Amino acid sequence: MRENIAIGQHLCYNDYSKLRRCKNRILNAKSLHKKTERNGRLLKLVCKNFTLSKVILYTDGACSVNPGPGGYCAILTYGKYEKVICGAEEHTTNNRMELRAVIEGLRALTRACDVTVVSDSKYVCDAVNQHWLDSWQRNNWRKSNKDPVLNPELWKDLLQLLQVHNVKFEWIKGHGGHPYNERCDKIAVEQYMQYKK
Repeated sequence: MRENIAIGQHLCYNDYSKLRRCKNRILNAKSLHKKTERNGRLLKLVCKNFTLSKVILYTDGACSVNPGPGGYCAILTYGKYEKVICGAEEHTTNNRMELRAVIEGLRALTRACDVTVVSDSKYVCDAVNQHWLDSWQRNNWRKSNKDPVLNPELWKDLLQLLQVHNVKFEWIKGHGGHPYNERCDKIAVEQYMQYKK
């Protein structure tokens, strides 16, 4: 269905360049973003018929012990539609699972979108919102104290996806009663339990 086009089959890595071109064509279209200065005010005119789909991505990661078996869950919502993506690793960390949830959720989108990521991970949200990720990349994946950044391969995957989609990160308190956060946590735990049997 046309309404469900944004939430479809998983992308292959080779699709990133095609999606970036698609995103750039949309953002450069005169009918989408035409900016003019008038009386000192910036006016942004957006065509109603040609805009990026607005998607909310709820994510969570969990570990039985840290490190140890871990699971992740991402729930994409687009209007009344939703898609659940989940998985597990036998030996991992909680932070890796939090990252994997975001990455796999964004990978599941089949076209460039406006995405709000809702996560209870300060590790993930602060890395983007506080621009740590940009700094790490400039410093060859080292932190300000010169220690190597953990999970660089996952951060690089995330950076690729941030070039495809317009993404903002919103932090929420974990286990605070948020329905989607609680649901993500439950599914993530169910995923790693396969390694506990």
